[in-house]
Amino acid sequence: MVVKINDLPVNVFIPDTPEIYQIEVSRKCNLSCSMCARSFFHREDETEFIDLALIDKLIRERSFENSYFVELQMSGEPTLHPQLDKIINKLKPFVALGLSTNGTNLDLDCLFELDYVTINYNAIKNDPTAIDRIRRFVQRAYRYGKPAIDLQIIELSDWDLDYEILNAEFKHELVLPMFNIRTVPDCFMTIFDKPDRLPVEKELCLNPWLSVSIQANGNVVPCCFSFGDDIVYGNIKELSLYEIWSVYNDEVVKLREEHRAGNYRNICARCYMRSPMLLHWAIFKDSIRRFV
Repeated sequence: MVVKINDLPVNVFIPDTPEIYQIEVSRKCNLSCSMCARSFFHREDETEFIDLALIDKLIRERSFENSYFVELQMSGEPTLHPQLDKIINKLKPFVALGLSTNGTNLDLDCLFELDYVTINYNAIKNDPTAIDRIRRFVQRAYRYGKPAIDLQIIELSDWDLDYEILNAEFKHELVLPMFNIRTVPDCFMTIFDKPDRLPVEKELCLNPWLSVSIQANGNVVPCCFSFGDDIVYGNIKELSLYEIWSVYNDEVVKLREEHRAGNYRNICARCYMRSPMLLHWAIFKDSIRRFV
């Protein structure tokens, strides 16, 4: 398939299954952060944790055959899943594994089986024990040789001051190859709370051709920003990823055609980012590259 990016034709190969996944292992969270999408969305389904049987089904059906990155996160705190260690052990033979956390449970042994971890500093910046907890995690990761760690600051008020403070606090840890401090835009508040800040035009988003997110209840949605149930491709309890991702799936085909035409709807119409899941992959690659 040929699409245009910046008016240049680009060939996009559509694999039989997605190349990038985000899996919502937990919808439950132990914090209530104002900048989180949970502040803007409510889903009717009450499923708190993904069933281990769904992970087994994805593996059994070879869903990750064309994949190179899976990130465990979405609307909840993944470290709260009571079987997170088993999920990681099941997935790690097949793909590079990342996880995004609020940083409250950094002592879990299974986190050191991951390739990449993002810690959201905004979630715990008012916790007086946070700095020491992060420092212990980084030092332990250095001894284990992984994961790569990004301490992430969302660009809210005083983000530049936070950045300065953290660079001073972690000046010794920043020389380690697996640790980095990164700032990111206030995606959720911009998309959901401040629509007047969105640009009128944007480049083509490649998410519909390359990636999906799987919610804890098994729903397969287009993107890590699809927290509601407005665009659902199907459910992995009922279909395989091959069937859901198929060119015979009307919802998948419809969304791709809309994106090619620039006719964005629902959450896509409010999103100012291009290919957010590819951004996750780019950040992961940059973090892993620091080991080389």
